[in-house]
Amino acid sequence: MAAIEDFCRALDLEEAAVRAALTGDSPGDTPAGEATRLWYVQGILGLGAWISGIILVTFGVTLIVLVFDLDDPIFAFLALGMSFFGAGFALLRRRRQGIFKRQFSVALAAAGIALAAGGAGVEIEEIWVIALISLPFAVLVAWKAPSRTLQALASAFTVLLAALALLENEVPFFLGVTALALAAGTLLLLRPPRLELRPTAVALLLCGPILSVFHDGVLGFRLWDEVDPGAWVARVIHVAVFVWLISLLWPQATTRPARVELAVFAATATALCLIMPPGGSGALVIMALAFVLGSRLLALLGSLLQIYFVWRFYYDLDLTLLDKSLMMMAAGLVMLALWGAILRATGREGDG
Repeated sequence: MAAIEDFCRALDLEEAAVRAALTGDSPGDTPAGEATRLWYVQGILGLGAWISGIILVTFGVTLIVLVFDLDDPIFAFLALGMSFFGAGFALLRRRRQGIFKRQFSVALAAAGIALAAGGAGVEIEEIWVIALISLPFAVLVAWKAPSRTLQALASAFTVLLAALALLENEVPFFLGVTALALAAGTLLLLRPPRLELRPTAVALLLCGPILSVFHDGVLGFRLWDEVDPGAWVARVIHVAVFVWLISLLWPQATTRPARVELAVFAATATALCLIMPPGGSGALVIMALAFVLGSRLLALLGSLLQIYFVWRFYYDLDLTLLDKSLMMMAAGLVMLALWGAILRATGREGDG
């Protein structure tokens, strides 16, 4: 096709690799997997697919809002969104796909979910309506769609909207509910079912901590004037999950020094879970889970979240700078005491 030739000539790309990426095959004179290694080809085609999907959705919304000028566009949004989702879902179910088709299918299906749920929810002006409409789409994607990217988008969209709906309606023990979501995500990652649900598990895992970053009302920083009992429920759940993770690591500690170190770490981390805001204790659980699974991505996310919550905890303390400095000195002395206790218990000497 001349269009592909012109495209490759303009961007100085290998035509055989681009054709292989579009069709999902390996070209005759290109080693198998060469198109996969050409990350810039994947990036260009993937970006083009998402731009195409966005343009198509924008065109559909424009038709509904400006051209048809419907008095009650809820059903129009639902019909258009379901059409887009159905088209993208059907394309994803095909066995042989190139990069462009696969990414375009994901973009089209994701846009269909957002259009069907968001369009109806905005008209009704209720977040729980958006979450309720998006739920069957997320279930269908997790059950049948062979795309972890689409499952991640659909599950994150649904979980976040459900959490916002609970928060908006001031559901009691809201923070406890987000902690249960974290526990469910941890269970799905440690005991995965036959169905591929890792993207959904990560969405459940990150819901509470991520929401705490962007909504100060669910942080629950101050230990001594905490008014939300759900914060204490969340802390207890986080401690329980953390202890479970430590129990999974315990058999690997075959020597006495290793067990002493793990026990001291568990006790210290448990105390921090009870002192930190729920988002911070959740981030600590994510870090422990990353260590158990050997996941660098979860370790990075948990560390970044923990840095944020420690900074916010220190910043929001209703203390003078002198009191904060004394608190930091006390924390350092406690750490030194724990280090010395570990050295004495394990029979090792410090290296100076």
